[in-house]
Amino acid sequence: MRRTGIRVAAVLAAGLAGAGVWAFAQERTGAVRVSAVPERADWAYAMGAPARFRVTITRDGHALAGTVLRYACGKEMMPPAIEKSAALPADGLVIDGGTMNEPGFLRCAVTTTVDGREYRSVGTAAYAPEQIEPAVEDPPDFDAFWARAKEDLAKLPVDARLTPKPDLSTAKADVYQVSLQNVGYDSKGASRFYGILAVPAAEGKFPALMNPPGAGARPYRGLVDLAGKGYITLQVGIHGIPVDVPPEV
Repeated sequence: MRRTGIRVAAVLAAGLAGAGVWAFAQERTGAVRVSAVPERADWAYAMGAPARFRVTITRDGHALAGTVLRYACGKEMMPPAIEKSAALPADGLVIDGGTMNEPGFLRCAVTTTVDGREYRSVGTAAYAPEQIEPAVEDPPDFDAFWARAKEDLAKLPVDARLTPKPDLSTAKADVYQVSLQNVGYDSKGASRFYGILAVPAAEGKFPALMNPPGAGARPYRGLVDLAGKGYITLQVGIHGIPVDVPPEV
């Protein structure tokens, strides 16, 4: 009986030790999140007003107090005016990111390294964005170039091709990759324009929305949620490459 009790105690101790190791491992490998957000909820600041950013770093929702972070703040796409490091207090850190006296955007990029991995977040403050003026003038042939391009495109048949995407479709929306004939040439001698079309799976007429891309070639999944709410949506790429290929391609 005594030996049985010893065995049971040993098993329980091993189990508790294992649970402790598992809990420790889970804590050490939990999701790390860095957040840098402007204090004003609408991101909008008056000229000359200081832009302050609240920074938090958490793992599974718990603050990583004492973590060293690096931050760089300044005008968007320009060398930063402020570059500093700081240790994170338990209740977060408020960074004075400077100010602007002309229309534009001020950004504060925060980075930190946790367990050998780097994490980053960028906060943005807007200064009179509705007053931003073009930084350069259009080239002299800008309008003529696009006028010729539109004339060339008008001469081509649309040649629309739809490829069903059942893996993206839902009970409320039918999804397709669509391609249209385009001006220019690729390796096959003709260029095509690609996008993901999502159509409500119901009879009737619907408003339509086209979603142009940002920079870079990548796959798209379409605006399927909006299509499920009664909108025809077309999310397009601009590089003449199918938009349903894997990211590594």
